[in-house]
Amino acid sequence: MYYLKKIGAIALFGFAAVTTANAAIITSNDGDTCKLGVDGATWEVCQAITPHSAWQANNPLGRGAEWISIADTGVGGVVIGNNEDEEYFWAQEVLEITEKSLLTFDVWADDTAQVKISYNHHSADVDILTLGNFVQDGACAAGSIGCEPGENGHYEIMLDVGTHNLFVGAYQTGGSVTGLLYSGEYSAVPEPGSLALLGLGLAGLGFARRKTKAS
Repeated sequence: MYYLKKIGAIALFGFAAVTTANAAIITSNDGDTCKLGVDGATWEVCQAITPHSAWQANNPLGRGAEWISIADTGVGGVVIGNNEDEEYFWAQEVLEITEKSLLTFDVWADDTAQVKISYNHHSADVDILTLGNFVQDGACAAGSIGCEPGENGHYEIMLDVGTHNLFVGAYQTGGSVTGLLYSGEYSAVPEPGSLALLGLGLAGLGFARRKTKAS
């Protein structure tokens, strides 16, 4: 029985290590890069902006995310003109994936945003996750993706090993303040061998518990 308990404890410890070792957080204003949405624009470090009172507050999921832009386009800053045909600016996150991982990701935008991801730096291999939502309700887009609490876009994406680029492009459709807020994390998905190890550990602990009760 001692050995069964030992096997179970080792299995559970190993599974915990596998599932937490590669967890990583990505948030707006964590050193991400931005560029204007015009051809030939260059990437530069995004800057934090002052959010509008109607927007989702900073740090929505406890990871430290802040509203960002390519310039001071928040409250008290530059007013951006109306343009539904082209994103005003893009933000980019580069994800280095060393094990197959699950990315969970939430985005808010004023007025709205497009979200897409490329795989292994192949510009032609891009999945568009969300197009801009140009139905407005006053402050920004009505529903997902908007700027107010509860109007976030939510994504769960499986990522294979490699370098992936996550892009979020902000549109301004009403000629006013604009910005992006996003928060997410990714962590390794357990391989079948790890799940089998967990099953062995649970079985061993269960058998040991039954033996203890019987004695």
